[in-house]
Amino acid sequence: MTNLLNDNYDFSASFSPELINQLFSAIFSENKVLHEIKQDTVGSLQDTFISLMVRVREELLVKIDQLDKNTANYPHSKPVISMLLEKLTAFANDQQLPFHVDFFNRLLYRLELAGKLEKLNWSDHSIDIFSPVDELLIYMNYNSKTYLKLLESWLSKRIGEQSNFIRKIEHLNFYRKVFLQLPIKPETILYADYTAVNELINRWFEHEATYLESQRELFKASELEMAKEEMIKNRVKLGVSSDVFALFLRAGVDAEVLMESVNSACKKMVKVVATEHTDTLSAAAVRSRSYSSEQVDKDVAISKLQKMIRMIEGY
Repeated sequence: MTNLLNDNYDFSASFSPELINQLFSAIFSENKVLHEIKQDTVGSLQDTFISLMVRVREELLVKIDQLDKNTANYPHSKPVISMLLEKLTAFANDQQLPFHVDFFNRLLYRLELAGKLEKLNWSDHSIDIFSPVDELLIYMNYNSKTYLKLLESWLSKRIGEQSNFIRKIEHLNFYRKVFLQLPIKPETILYADYTAVNELINRWFEHEATYLESQRELFKASELEMAKEEMIKNRVKLGVSSDVFALFLRAGVDAEVLMESVNSACKKMVKVVATEHTDTLSAAAVRSRSYSSEQVDKDVAISKLQKMIRMIEGY
């Protein structure tokens, strides 16, 4: 693959000398070409381009047919290869091609692409990160919207199949790093009036990274909320009010049943208990009530303790 991704590769060697001679003998000002074809009364200029396009069509269709056979058992980039063969076939059969202002740019680009596709080693099924087909299309700035969607879909699948958000973000950053290191042929582009591949895909990476980060934050918030709900659900339900519970805590500390300070005991215990009317108790409020209890609460606490003593005596 490496020898194809450099500016010294001569794609003209992939086509017949007759086609190359016809092609380069016809290359001059594109505006003049367009104007003279339309104004040509004798027909010689039109005949020149018709002859050129007949040969282009013949040789391109031969290469497309051979590529179709060579890629039949190739396991990677199947949708991309099908798209390329379809678009190259449509290009070869385009009767209006010579009338496009950018005729030669379109023609030279497709001929180079077809020549380089032919040179790929389709029997080698090993790939590094991106397939050789993707590397070639990125190198040649193949900024077709169809291809860009296929590339984005392929990247999304590779990133999305990771087991968690951390691994998704790691893989996204890895693919982005590798993508930005791929070579790009200077001043080469499929559609000159559309944004370049590297800019569009890099923008996709940025948007995807932002999306994954926001999803991770939402997931973390959801997990925290679920954990909080689970913790509340699993709290021990008290049969007394929080004021009575506050008395039990203070007495437990003072009697050395609880080996904590009142403040510490309150902070820890409110996390694991709830009353009939309150799922979430305040540690500060419980501590405060333990020092400013009403007589009715003391009476209830004593009554409960006496009942507990009787229960213990009966065990």
